[in-house]
Amino acid sequence: MSSLKESFAANKGLWIFFGCAFLVAVILAAVFSPLASKSPDGLEKVAGDKGFAAKAREGTGAMKDYAVPGVKNESASTRISSVAGVFIVLGAGLVLGLLAYGLGHFRKRRDAGADEA
Repeated sequence: MSSLKESFAANKGLWIFFGCAFLVAVILAAVFSPLASKSPDGLEKVAGDKGFAAKAREGTGAMKDYAVPGVKNESASTRISSVAGVFIVLGAGLVLGLLAYGLGHFRKRRDAGADEA
């Protein structure tokens, strides 16, 4: 675990950059998400134009149509779902990054052990 702490310490500037980028993403999501167009996106427009939109099934996601269940204010609901999306993407990126780091660290140890044998 100490090598992970050393890695964080060695790349302090990079972590500050990522932290600032994350804050900018959260601020942009919270401020500008309610300003997004209410018009259908490209896929919905084509489905309507081609006549197969009626065959579509309703989504069952937790935040369908960028709305948080239980929040009555549409603007606040959109802001919350947008910020939640930023956190979800950050979490997925961290998990994948730590997995990649761990696998690389494991391979280095394995290869170092094979060289000694």
